[in-house]
Amino acid sequence: MLRCYCIESSVAGMRLRVPLGYDVAVGRRYEIRSDLPGQDLPASVGVIGSAWVTVVEVHDRLTDDETSLNVRVVRDAWESDLR
Repeated sequence: MLRCYCIESSVAGMRLRVPLGYDVAVGRRYEIRSDLPGQDLPASVGVIGSAWVTVVEVHDRLTDDETSLNVRVVRDAWESDLR
């Protein structure tokens, strides 16, 4: 499980902030699950939706406070199941 932060979301996809060290790369597919905003809950509690996505862009994000990746994903329309 990889916790990330949603920067922007639309029907087609999302931009996410991902910590370094998880080998996130263009072309990889992931199942994403969203928790309720502001909640620090286990993965099995508070899930409001899930979908399969494919990574289409990855950019390093270097600031004085943190190092992470900005990742853009698109929903896999043929297999997504957003509930």
